[in-house]
Amino acid sequence: MDFELAPEQNALRDTVRSFADKEVRPFARRWDEEGTFPSETVAKLGSMGLIDRKSTRLNSSHMSESRM
Repeated sequence: MDFELAPEQNALRDTVRSFADKEVRPFARRWDEEGTFPSETVAKLGSMGLIDRKSTRLNSSHMSESRM
């Protein structure tokens, strides 16, 4: 059985890791403490095709309108 990732899977992993390192990691502690997650960050994930845009409407009451 082959447990290696396909090239497409490696590319997706690398894209998500890079995004998280640049757009989430620097702010994660504050967002956790505040109980928020910026809608701009969710929109970026959607524009990159990493999440379904419909899911950006879920729990929107917990998302802030700006990065603060």
